[in-house]
Amino acid sequence: MWNEVIITLATGLVPIVLTLISALAVYGIAKLKEKSSNDNFDKYFSILESTVTRIVGETQQTIVAGLKVASEDGKLTKEESLEVLKFAKDKIYAQLPAIAISTIGTIYTDIDSLIISLIENKVNEIR
Repeated sequence: MWNEVIITLATGLVPIVLTLISALAVYGIAKLKEKSSNDNFDKYFSILESTVTRIVGETQQTIVAGLKVASEDGKLTKEESLEVLKFAKDKIYAQLPAIAISTIGTIYTDIDSLIISLIENKVNEIR
């Protein structure tokens, strides 16, 4: 009985928590942009955002769509979701110039978390 209650609560809370995390990430990113008077930061951050948008779109159309079709319930497993996230993150890093990563890193020290947040925000927009 308690297991069912916990599962029901967790299932209901996960979308709310993900939405809250996305909203906080968007707010944090907006604050970072606001605080930054560095033109290079703005330029490279814009490049990062457009790269994330492109990669997430490409990944959604190719990999995610194929995995969903192949699955029985049309949904990705947690493991598949993590693999797709890693794939997208790695592809973003591969396509960003080193100077972009370096410049963004001077203001936002945890660039990995930033990229993951941007990916998750873009995925939520697509849904």
